[in-house]
Amino acid sequence: MLELPQVWLDAFKPAYDALAGQVKLLLTTYFEGVTPNLDTIIALPVQGLHVDLIHGKDKCSGTASTSAGRLAAFPQA
Repeated sequence: MLELPQVWLDAFKPAYDALAGQVKLLLTTYFEGVTPNLDTIIALPVQGLHVDLIHGKDKCSGTASTSAGRLAAFPQA
């Protein structure tokens, strides 16, 4: 898991808000789950979320249920 200081996590929303509407955004994760940062991630104005379920499959509880209405890609092993 990538542990970021709260000030960095707080900076994601304004940065993504600045990009919103200009392009379609797909947030992609690699090698770990997103559960520790899920609140930050679901607040972002992205059209899709790709979660690595090969390497982080045991660390992504709640991802599908809290990302309703967004595209999610689940790679198969």
